[in-house]
Amino acid sequence: MDEEALLGVSFVSDSLAPFFIFEPGSAEVGELYEAFAGLEVSAAADEWPFVAREDALGALAAMREGAADRFSLNDEFRRLFVGPQSKVAPPWGSVYTDRDGALFGRTTGELRAWLREHGAVVAVEPNMPEDHFGRMLAALSRLASDRPACLGEFLGQHLLPWSPRFLGRLEEGATSGFFKGLAGITRLSLEGIGRELRIEVRSVRTYR
Repeated sequence: MDEEALLGVSFVSDSLAPFFIFEPGSAEVGELYEAFAGLEVSAAADEWPFVAREDALGALAAMREGAADRFSLNDEFRRLFVGPQSKVAPPWGSVYTDRDGALFGRTTGELRAWLREHGAVVAVEPNMPEDHFGRMLAALSRLASDRPACLGEFLGQHLLPWSPRFLGRLEEGATSGFFKGLAGITRLSLEGIGRELRIEVRSVRTYR
């Protein structure tokens, strides 16, 4: 993978992962929401890596419109990812790959073993599983800069087998244009990265 492509992976990771991790009203993502609220959509679609301009336009436009009032998205974020009611789009891989939909399932253990073997890190809160979509997406930036040879295996074995199901549930279940757009541009970006790296995605049965 050449340097330009690695920079593109880091850009996608750094630009999108925080939206899956932090509530919209939190200080950690204030500047990022402001950046998307001021986005020049046409120019951004031209430059967005791994995604054709015409495909990126709609998703980025929806995110720009929704980002202007980020505090209004807090309830939607909780409904989608947090609860306390049943989550529309649980962000953990084993929820999809484990028959019982449990956290810390078999695929979580496989990811944890892979991270140890390769000296890689997915930064998560204490006592939380590493297969959180946003945290794994954030890890792509570190892998692209520090361990680019590991990117293909990380994606093909541990993220891409279940992420389309998660992103599909998010896009279908979101009521805000912002989160529908986020699901769309993330899906398109990961598909493009997969093509660029010619990744063979492990076949995994999903249960929800």
